[in-house]
Amino acid sequence: MKLLKKQISAKDGSGYISLLPSTPEDLWHTYNLLQKGDKVRCTTLRKVTKESSTGSVTSSKVRMNLTIEVTKLEFFQDSLEVRISGPNVAESQHVRMGAFHTLTLELDRQFSIEKDCWDQVYLDRIEESCNPEAGAEIACVVMSGGLCHVCLVTGSVTVTKARIEVNIPKKRTGSSNHAKAITRFHEAVYRAILLHVEFEKIKVVLLGSPGVYESDAMP
Repeated sequence: MKLLKKQISAKDGSGYISLLPSTPEDLWHTYNLLQKGDKVRCTTLRKVTKESSTGSVTSSKVRMNLTIEVTKLEFFQDSLEVRISGPNVAESQHVRMGAFHTLTLELDRQFSIEKDCWDQVYLDRIEESCNPEAGAEIACVVMSGGLCHVCLVTGSVTVTKARIEVNIPKKRTGSSNHAKAITRFHEAVYRAILLHVEFEKIKVVLLGSPGVYESDAMP
């Protein structure tokens, strides 16, 4: 989740936060951030009907920004969407005040949430969703044939911090290319671990690879 803007009053905790979800976990966090009475603003499509001076009626879908007050919310895991319904609470050229509408929050579409009070529980969830690896205590290094992923594991999500890929040629008699490639691969993995794993915070580092690589020493 990317935090785009944050404006919260120090006096009473009221204000709004603008966010951009980029992973399925971000939408789950979004669903848990929302409650009835919150105000949400994002872009949406709505059918607009117009009547001309001659009496003919035309309709079209118009993309617009709407702000609604949440009265109903649902999370759809299969389609990766959070749908919220409620009355329009901000002036709009196409939608009258109080008209009900459904907004769809989805990946890579920014939105804003306004609350009467952002308590510490909500602020902690914002921090967790925007910095998912901050609370990680487990690192995982998975290697296989010149490919490696360095990951940090939290209670709710696994974050891939690095992907290392090195072409490993086959062993050939009289050639050292295979051994040199293995060395380059292990050196790259080692550098990635030093860069992304904070050993002061991480309690466990899991190393996984096929058994045939057991004898290949790391630098």
